[in-house]
Amino acid sequence: MQIKNSVFLVLGGATSALGYATVEVLLKEGAKVIICDLPNADLNIFGHDKAIFLPLDICSHDDLTQLLEVIKDKYKRLDGVINCVDYRASTPIDQSENIKDVFYVHPRPFQVIMSTLPLIMAANQQKGKRGVIVNVANMAAYEGRAQYCAYAASKAALIRMSQVMHQELLDTKVRCVCILIDEKFELPDKFTEFLVEILQKSSMNYSLFRCSTVLSKN
Repeated sequence: MQIKNSVFLVLGGATSALGYATVEVLLKEGAKVIICDLPNADLNIFGHDKAIFLPLDICSHDDLTQLLEVIKDKYKRLDGVINCVDYRASTPIDQSENIKDVFYVHPRPFQVIMSTLPLIMAANQQKGKRGVIVNVANMAAYEGRAQYCAYAASKAALIRMSQVMHQELLDTKVRCVCILIDEKFELPDKFTEFLVEILQKSSMNYSLFRCSTVLSKN
């Protein structure tokens, strides 16, 4: 995929460090970017002339409808979705009032991805072109830490969802990959370097990557 002039939707592009870095590198590479994040996030951090900013409640049907309308009206296409949503909060098992809220944060972008998938598929019907969906997960899914039960479980759910989407989209013009990161690779420049490689190389179509190391080809 050629990043320049491609249209990307970045979820968590204002509140997530990796999301912020993703928007920066996409703009640097000449892409067109739509940033979606929480309604209370500062979505104008890159300037009005750089990207489109949409506060989004992914549980709201009206917000999803507005998102699709903006994409169609402004760009008439969508080449990829990069899901960088990341909400880390302590949820001790003896204090369960926040567990549900934290758990559902990371699987919820699935609704946005499914809503935008027809646009991605329609935009990439030309020979040799492939759209892409990238989900960003965390080693917490495999190495659960005390007091982070909901976070670990939600990232594990995101990985499994990504793997199922990867299988279902194998015969289409859309790739679905999941990048698995751990703390030592959470430096934004390391992450974006690997992200750009994945975006540019359509042959990188495995379901799960751990930065530069392939964990799974399923």
